[in-house]
Amino acid sequence: MNQTDLCGRSISAVSFFSLVLLLFPLAAMSQNAIFDTTRMVEGTANQCQDVPDCITMRYPWTEIAPETSEVIGGNCPDDAPYVWHWDARYHEHLAIKVLGRTESNLTFVVNNRADEPGRLRIKVGCSSHPFDHTIRGHETYSAGLPSLQQFSQ
Repeated sequence: MNQTDLCGRSISAVSFFSLVLLLFPLAAMSQNAIFDTTRMVEGTANQCQDVPDCITMRYPWTEIAPETSEVIGGNCPDDAPYVWHWDARYHEHLAIKVLGRTESNLTFVVNNRADEPGRLRIKVGCSSHPFDHTIRGHETYSAGLPSLQQFSQ
């Protein structure tokens, strides 16, 4: 049998090609292989945390088609016109980014990173008190981490 030296170790050509054939399907897996497309990432309900006179504005449940992006936005109501914080409940294969922010509106872009549809519901904390960007920071991105592991270390 032919011997090949890889990284200072001798292995047979047959063993080497067996290893390549074993690893090839793992490299060819779809993006879904790293996401549990049924798992929902639960929000932390912090959209009204430390917000005076806060009310929660709930965007409607939205479905994002596989491997696409969608822009979602909405205004705070007249009796609490100022946007503060936001939170969301979403499938782990979705990524949510704040695209724009005004005093009374948040606009998001949601990316579906898998070949399965994903659902989300965004909640925004609205107040009668203006949000002060110089004192408080604000979250601009949220994404589920892949829960399925391809390799264990």
